[in-house]
Amino acid sequence: MGNLEVLIGLLTAVALGQSLLTASMLMTSETPIDVRVPLILFFFANAVTEMASLAYSFDFSAPTLRHAMILSSLPATLLLAPTIWLYLRTLTSEEPVRFRRSQLLHFVPAVLGVLVCIAMGIVSEDVREQIFGDLPRTDAPVVIFATLLVLSIILINMGQLLGYIIPISQRLWIYRQRLRDLYANTEKRDLLWVVWMLGLLLINVIWALYSTFFDSTESHELIGEIANVALIWVLSVCGLKQQPGLRAEAMAAQPELADGADDPNEEKSKYEKSALSEEQIDRISESVELAMQADQLYLNPNLSLRHLASHISTYPNYVSQTLNGRLGTTFFDYINGWRIRDAMPRLADSDEQVTNIAYDVGFNSRSSFYNAFKKETGETPTQYRQRSRQVTEQTN
Repeated sequence: MGNLEVLIGLLTAVALGQSLLTASMLMTSETPIDVRVPLILFFFANAVTEMASLAYSFDFSAPTLRHAMILSSLPATLLLAPTIWLYLRTLTSEEPVRFRRSQLLHFVPAVLGVLVCIAMGIVSEDVREQIFGDLPRTDAPVVIFATLLVLSIILINMGQLLGYIIPISQRLWIYRQRLRDLYANTEKRDLLWVVWMLGLLLINVIWALYSTFFDSTESHELIGEIANVALIWVLSVCGLKQQPGLRAEAMAAQPELADGADDPNEEKSKYEKSALSEEQIDRISESVELAMQADQLYLNPNLSLRHLASHISTYPNYVSQTLNGRLGTTFFDYINGWRIRDAMPRLADSDEQVTNIAYDVGFNSRSSFYNAFKKETGETPTQYRQRSRQVTEQTN
């Protein structure tokens, strides 16, 4: 047994242990149950596939037990992509997701995997050993048929992984746009790690396609296993700490209204779908501007749409409609615009550190300040400071 083969086995064992550990930790996590369940299913299914990979690569058990471990991975493999999709769907939802019958369609391939598992269990041990073991493969019809069944599961799995990448990407884009309507700071909610996960997922698919249809070397297998361990690690670390980013706002059905405000018991649908009059838009727009100018609400680093709506005694959806309709901007861009306009004279007229200014005007990090500043002005804060000083020197 070569060093690379041992290393591949160790990486597979790491992925197995990480999957079981994360699944057990998720069972006691404070993450909402509808978010946890798909992820728990993913890690248990992945643990089964990792165990089968070890059984296939290392002959450490009797053929019957080894075959059973490998066959159990057929339906488990077909659970990986759907459970990732369902996890991200619930993670990005604004309300708890209830199980619906339509979601069963995602598990149809896994049912096919169970049927193939049963069919493979019926054939003789010699046939299974020709497919999963070291016996030379014959041209017997049953061997060819069994091989095609296993190959079909592999192809369906790769098709699933590729097929779910598109809806996951679309879901992530819509989610991040929605964040900008609700929060002035989207860090820790933007799910940037999902982009890395999709990249690792694509690498795994490419590696699986290559190893299925071409003679892969141990070096190729090592690269694929490293990508697999990285994928499991990203999902484990981020999945354990990530909370739904939209629910804190969406589940707060009504803001706290000041005395004399509209009836807070009015049905949510009445203000969610209503069209505001020009007079209402003017009044809300003036109230929002006053909250920024007089109260400097934008300095609150945790400011959200709900907090702003509560401050001016109206509904969050009314504020969102006003910002989008009257000003043509999102809550995120509107608040950060005020923060940047506050930061500009400080940058031009002082030697204060850029990071301190960023925190003073309401940003949570230097990077988010730089990104927002450049989007607003076309310059970085440092470039703006240098240019402003050059202009001042030339004027003097």
